[in-house]
Amino acid sequence: MSKERRAKDGESLVVALLGGKSVGRIGDEGAAAIAAAPSAAKLHTLSLGFAGLGPAGARALAQSTLLTSVTTLNLEGNDIGDDGAQALAGSKALAGLRVLKLGDSGFGARGHAARNGITSRGAEAIANSKALAGLTELGLPLYEIDAGLATALTKSPLARFLYLGPGAVEGSRASPDGKLSAHVSADVEVWPDGPRAGTLELSLGARVPDCGPSMVWSSDSRLLAVPQWIRGKQGYAEKCRVLVVRPDGKSAVLRGEHPALALWAFDGGTLSAFDAMTSPRMDLALDVNAIA
Repeated sequence: MSKERRAKDGESLVVALLGGKSVGRIGDEGAAAIAAAPSAAKLHTLSLGFAGLGPAGARALAQSTLLTSVTTLNLEGNDIGDDGAQALAGSKALAGLRVLKLGDSGFGARGHAARNGITSRGAEAIANSKALAGLTELGLPLYEIDAGLATALTKSPLARFLYLGPGAVEGSRASPDGKLSAHVSADVEVWPDGPRAGTLELSLGARVPDCGPSMVWSSDSRLLAVPQWIRGKQGYAEKCRVLVVRPDGKSAVLRGEHPALALWAFDGGTLSAFDAMTSPRMDLALDVNAIA
């Protein structure tokens, strides 16, 4: 059976479970009804985006013993918060999930509502989750990565999904050792509904212009890698490069230019990133001793 057919059948079953009503904003009570319905055991795809769910609705799904066949769960546009994220992270019933959508981490995301109310605390639970370690797709917009989450991401198999998006309106990231921090208020759109740029501010006082929010500290907390937009002859930003910055502001530029970059890991002399426009993953080599 095709993915499209399974998704359609799953949607029809959810409607049937709700007495023929469209999914709409079913709220926590509706989510609990689905989680407890015997026929929910037939579901492979469960799409409850923008359905008015809170933490209780997420807990009901996570604690269900009937949703073990679900491989795709869409909870975008709800407000499940950190408590809901922690419930999903600890769910044995949802261990078969391969796709979990908690928000849009691409371009055009606006404000905190886009991330389901999930902060670093909830994202850290997901990063450390053994039940969700088999995910092949995870959508979770992040605007802040604190030291706890940054440390978890140095070991998590889900690190490639948990990053500061290039289209975020702002980004803050602590170093894994918790001693340093970096912030970008990305108040300029490079192009409409696309990546954003602003001034990078480091906790020791250094400031760097035209940076994107999708930055990452090295695993040893010595260096920060950040996309920096290159302005053309007309003054418009067209492509970005990778800037590697010391806490005191000294920096070096990596060779190569890219349409848009999302950086998600920086370990030793390897920076892991992907092109946010076309999604191919890339590992960029650098000589950390030249700047550290």
